[in-house]
Amino acid sequence: MRCRIDKIEAEAHVHATEDQGRVMRALMNALGPGVDYEVTSAQGHYGNPITIVRAVIGRSSGCPDRVASRLISMLGELDRRLLMLTAGDRMEGDRFYLRLNKQAAYLGSMRLDDGGDVVRLVIYFNPGIAWGRDAKSLIEELMIR
Repeated sequence: MRCRIDKIEAEAHVHATEDQGRVMRALMNALGPGVDYEVTSAQGHYGNPITIVRAVIGRSSGCPDRVASRLISMLGELDRRLLMLTAGDRMEGDRFYLRLNKQAAYLGSMRLDDGGDVVRLVIYFNPGIAWGRDAKSLIEELMIR
């Protein structure tokens, strides 16, 4: 089986009023087990402390297609429809952008969200596979796995 995805990057911000463990749980629920996380500190626009939690799933840890397929399958029916309707807007080159509701992800329920306080995901499709293809067909292939 040829991997369609080269890597998946995920990121979530932990604000001063949030529990880092809960935000990490949201990422774990979205990405599944066996993922390594990197935690860095930053400052917000007004000097407020922000912790950034990142994870990268590449081919070295197996085929990232499984993680993406699992994640898409966890979306509700309406969100999967919305994903298909907006697939072209979410694709830039070989990159596909998703934002998930952080609170829902913590509870184990994946929901698309366009807000600012989200789990951000960037799916990097293999350029040889993505070249000349529309985003909808690439996502459809992940949905039927």
